[in-house]
Amino acid sequence: MSFDVGDKVVYPHHGAAIIQRRELREVSGADREYLVLHMAFDDLTLRVPVDSIDSVGLRDAKARRVLVSELSFALGVSDEEAGRRLDAAMA
Repeated sequence: MSFDVGDKVVYPHHGAAIIQRRELREVSGADREYLVLHMAFDDLTLRVPVDSIDSVGLRDAKARRVLVSELSFALGVSDEEAGRRLDAAMA
């Protein structure tokens, strides 16, 4: 999946974030591209290597809302409860 600056995403274990920028950093003599995330609920900034996005589970925030809604309907629980269950399953 491709992400752009300004996209709202969900990062496992930390929650919702906004992509602030892309940056190149030198690591072990090689340049790597990172997405810089600003977390929505903490004063925390995370850098995620672009080539590791899939393995860390970074996902589009809109996709999470759809999942929560479908899970809520399937289980007959509130969206809040479905969100908690989804987060627990993804941890």
